[in-house]
Amino acid sequence: MSTVPAAAPAAASRRTPWLRRIGIGAIALIVLIQLVPVWLFQNNPPIVAQPTWTNAEAEAIARKACYDCHSNETVWPYYSKIAPVSWLVTLDVFRGRRKLNFSEWGRGRSVNEMTRVVRNGSMPMGIYTIMHPTAKLTEAERQILIDGLKTLGTPTPGPTSKALEPKTITSEVAATAARLYRGSGEVTQVELTRKDERIFFSVHFADGAEVFVDGLTGQVAYARLESKPPRN
Repeated sequence: MSTVPAAAPAAASRRTPWLRRIGIGAIALIVLIQLVPVWLFQNNPPIVAQPTWTNAEAEAIARKACYDCHSNETVWPYYSKIAPVSWLVTLDVFRGRRKLNFSEWGRGRSVNEMTRVVRNGSMPMGIYTIMHPTAKLTEAERQILIDGLKTLGTPTPGPTSKALEPKTITSEVAATAARLYRGSGEVTQVELTRKDERIFFSVHFADGAEVFVDGLTGQVAYARLESKPPRN
């Protein structure tokens, strides 16, 4: 009479502690990544300039399909606070605003570029419409949006940008923000400049780098960090 080998139950019992450790490690990792403060970047800056829509329906379509990633009126849903999804959402909004921002109208992509990505269906992105089904456009809505984009008027001031003059932001504050951004470097000059109806402090460093600080918020807007001959 044959007997059942006892090796199989023993092997299974040896695997159980490892599976338990892997499970505990995965839970610990999920908890730890929640501590990364990505929420600090989930903000809605002031509306500087916005387009004049001549078609209310086109504006409504743009708001439901585009504004979350391409304006300063982003609606941050609950899952945008949970890592690692929060990292992806924040990165998408950061990239979207940099390419096109309806709240900073006049910068970024041209109307021709916008209509092209809407027409070929690459915008709104498929991954966005999965979580936001109402943002998925029909062919009729796509055409209305394209026609509306073609007739956008000149920018109108946003509610927070009627007087774009630095108030609490001084050249000293701008220089400090630029130093913190770079981590080191000697500031040689701070200039006040205007670009696209916005006020910036242009902070120059001894090695030729230049950091632009928003005169309204005191935050670094962009920088040119490559070495250049210092100004005379």
